[in-house]
Amino acid sequence: MFKYRARSAAIVLAIASTMIATSGQADDAVLRDCASRDLTISTLIERRGEERALPDEAVAQAAMDQLLARRACREGRGADAVAIYAGLDARLAGADGRR
Repeated sequence: MFKYRARSAAIVLAIASTMIATSGQADDAVLRDCASRDLTISTLIERRGEERALPDEAVAQAAMDQLLARRACREGRGADAVAIYAGLDARLAGADGRR
C-alpha cells in the first residue's frame, strides 16, 4: 500500500511541477488545491481499480475526467477543476467494492 501511495505522491508532484512550470494563468493556491485533490482522486482510482469495485469502463472514465480536471487547473480554471474533482470523489467514494 505504501508503494502505491509513494508512487501516487510522486506522480502528483510531477504533475504539479509541470503545471507550475507551464502555467502563467493559475496561481499557487489553485495549483496546491488541485495537487491535493488530484492525489486523493489518484488514490481512489487506484483503489477502485484494484478492488474491481467499478467496471473497467467507469475506472477509465474517472481517469479521463481526472485529466480534464488537471487541464482546468493548468489553465487557471480552479472552480471548474474543483467541480470535476468533487464529482469524481462522489462517484469513486460511493463504490462499495461490489460489481
